[in-house]
Amino acid sequence: YEYIGEWKNNLKHGKGKLILPSGVIYEGDFKDNKIDGYGILRYPKDFIIKGKKFIENMKFEGKFINGKKHGKGILSDGHNKFILNYDNNKLIESKKIKDIVCDLCDNNNISCISCLATIAIYIEK
Repeated sequence: YEYIGEWKNNLKHGKGKLILPSGVIYEGDFKDNKIDGYGILRYPKDFIIKGKKFIENMKFEGKFINGKKHGKGILSDGHNKFILNYDNNKLIESKKIKDIVCDLCDNNNISCISCLATIAIYIEK
């Protein structure tokens, strides 16, 4: 693997970028050599997870604690977006963003300020 970023006491600590041999890239916060805080996981084209192949580039943007997804984040695959909620890397809730209806644009405008604000508020909870 390759790591570019901040160090503290010979440990990955602070902001950084980790590139794994599988092609997965993590950019975000590290603490004591582990992914911890806010970050983005980017999966390469044709990446396979649990036997399922993803054609488009997929990314997860959210919170991590001690190397595991924890709390709310957004998963996008080039066609769809989902708000996911994890507890210690276990998925406990999944909601397609289209299911969160916007009063202003009825989800017809991908860059609607109200939609983006609703998603941001939901993730912060």
